Amino acid sequence: MTNDDQAVDRLAQRRRELTREDRRSDHRLFWLELLAVLLVAGVLVARWLWLL
Repeated sequence: MTNDDQAVDRLAQRRRELTREDRRSDHRLFWLELLAVLLVAGVLVARWLWLL
């Protein structure tokens, strides 16, 4: 078994161990991070347009 196979197995095991609440929390964190990235991108675009 290679290191990549072991990593995949560890990831699969971790996924099985997660409870529904853990997954819900991870899902919320994903959306908050996406919102933050989009907000920063919007500010940068607005600044770029202002400087034109």
